[in-house]
Amino acid sequence: MENSLKVKSFDELVDKAQKMRTFQIVHNELKKDFTSIYEIALQNSDDLNNQSPLIRACVKELFSLIEADLYLLNAFNPYPNYHDKTSFTEKLKKTFKQHATIFDKAGLQYAFKSKYFKDLLNLKFIRDRTTHPKGKESLIVTSEDLKLVNRFYLIYTKFIGAMMENVFVSVQLPLSL
Repeated sequence: MENSLKVKSFDELVDKAQKMRTFQIVHNELKKDFTSIYEIALQNSDDLNNQSPLIRACVKELFSLIEADLYLLNAFNPYPNYHDKTSFTEKLKKTFKQHATIFDKAGLQYAFKSKYFKDLLNLKFIRDRTTHPKGKESLIVTSEDLKLVNRFYLIYTKFIGAMMENVFVSVQLPLSL
C-alpha cells in the first residue's frame, strides 16, 4: 500500500496498530481536558483572581496535548535517531516531517509550519515563562493569551486530524502452503 508505514511481520503490525490506537485515545482525552479548562476560563472571565490561573492551565494543557502527540507519534513512527530528550521545537519539526514524508502529507505539514509556527513559539514562551516563573511578572497572562491559546488549539487539532487521516500500516506476508 502506497503511503503507509511498512512493517515486516504480523506481530509488528499489531504493535503499530496498538500504538496508533493509544495515540488516538490519549489525544482525544487531552482534547477534552483542554476544552473543559477553556470553558471554565471563559465562565470566569470577569473574575481576574480565577481567570489568570485558568489561562495558565489552558496553555499548559495545550502543551500536554502537543507533547503527548509527539511522543506517541514517535512510538509508532519514530524519526531517525529519535530521542525523547530532544528539544521541543526540534522534536516537533522532525516528528511532523517524518510523519508527512511517510504518509504523503508534506504540503499540509509545510502549510502548518509556515502559517502557525510563530504562534506556537509565542505560546511556548508563555508556557515556559509561567511554568518556570522568575518573578510575579512571569505569571501575568491576559484575555488575549486565552484567545490565542484557543485559536491555536483549534488550528492544531484540525491539523493533527488531517495528518492522521488515511494513515495506514501495511505488511507483506509470504504465502505459504
